[in-house]
Amino acid sequence: MWQWQDDNDVEAAVATFEKGVDHPVHGDSALLLAGLARLYAKQPNEPEKARTYYEKSLKANRRQPETFQEYIQLLEEHYQDLGEMQTQYEQYLELEPKEIAIYLNYADFLVKYLQDHAGAQVVLEQAQQRGLQHETLALRLAELSEQLDEDVPETPDGDSEGGTTPHHGDDIDSEDEEDDDDDDDDDDDFSGGGAAGDH
Repeated sequence: MWQWQDDNDVEAAVATFEKGVDHPVHGDSALLLAGLARLYAKQPNEPEKARTYYEKSLKANRRQPETFQEYIQLLEEHYQDLGEMQTQYEQYLELEPKEIAIYLNYADFLVKYLQDHAGAQVVLEQAQQRGLQHETLALRLAELSEQLDEDVPETPDGDSEGGTTPHHGDDIDSEDEEDDDDDDDDDDDFSGGGAAGDH
């Protein structure tokens, strides 16, 4: 880090990092791998190398909130890989992180890219169920609840869907049954052959 940030010698910093990564004892160090990832993320035209080392670092140690957030940012800025971003969020939440920012960021992701307000609400409620409380969390939940209420469609009578109002399909079935009864009565009116029967 000194070679990179203080001495501005990126090549020397990469060489030092790689010596550590290639070391037989601590080569899988999440810290070293994350350092390389950050270095490449700051360099122009090196997002692929940054992605590789972020993935290796998180594989070595999943519970790295800062590294995880940097990896998500890389996926968003350079790849727009929404599927991978969602997968990463879901896998990370399985660790039950204590950082409220991760829950908030995932909720924002669901709303911004997937328009999934209900899913975002579930994520923030999950944070509360895990004992996390924060003013921003409560405000976002209130906003989502209000948006979901506004999105509920209403029937012509003013009732929201899901009440006791009969479905249109039920009316059709009732009419069909009445038509069937009428048809049976019509059959009783016509009997025998002849010209009238043929028509």
